[in-house]
Amino acid sequence: NGLLHHLYLDTDNMIVDPGLHALCCHICQVALPPAHVSGHIENKHPTIKLDSKRYSEAVAEMNVPMTLPTSIAGRRDCSAYKGLLLSKGVHKRFWRVAGVEEMPNDYQEALDSMRKEMAEVTRVEQVLQDNALVLLDTTEELILQHLNSPDPSKDGINNSPLHRHQEDATMKSYIHTTIGLLAMLLRIDKGGDYDIPIPHNLMLTLQDLELALMTKKQTTEKIHAVLTKTWLAKRVKKEGNTIPCPTEQFMALHTLEADG
Repeated sequence: NGLLHHLYLDTDNMIVDPGLHALCCHICQVALPPAHVSGHIENKHPTIKLDSKRYSEAVAEMNVPMTLPTSIAGRRDCSAYKGLLLSKGVHKRFWRVAGVEEMPNDYQEALDSMRKEMAEVTRVEQVLQDNALVLLDTTEELILQHLNSPDPSKDGINNSPLHRHQEDATMKSYIHTTIGLLAMLLRIDKGGDYDIPIPHNLMLTLQDLELALMTKKQTTEKIHAVLTKTWLAKRVKKEGNTIPCPTEQFMALHTLEADG
């Protein structure tokens, strides 16, 4: 069938597509960056037990790139178009089909797209914060006191209710952290030396968010869904992933100084 097989990868139902030069799940028919395979198997195929050492060795032997391609080479008579939907990590991306001699340089396009996405994220986050501030004026004081208590069951309820800051500029600065977290999650599969394992259900939610940012439809709902899955999920430390919470990983990176 033209697909490349490896003795160990076959036990995980993973194959290499030579056309994409990418690792693919033979069952789900999706391409995955190598760093996302463990999360995919854990969430989609829990009966399969991945041997991290043998898996890493197999990926190295098959010379599989750590990131997915940004374009697919077609025949010389194949004109560029958008419309071939393939799974790209946490995203579904419109892939460009191009002739072998006209492989596109997508860097500027990617930067422009990133700026537009984050401008939309910033706008929606400001709307979400404004809506939350309105709730402060209409929510019962006891509930606000409860929200302002770090551990009510252990330390009791704080007498001071949750309230807004006096300066508007201070309130607006609070969205920067959330925007940074969302930007990190949306860029997880863009390559680089730092990998952040995330569960498959969060991958799917991020995929929905990216599509919403492209179409500018239901953006508020999709951002809320991403933050809900990020903040309310229970996470367990594992070997090779001692900080499983994406928010904690972002805060560690965000507060890292230039000297380390």
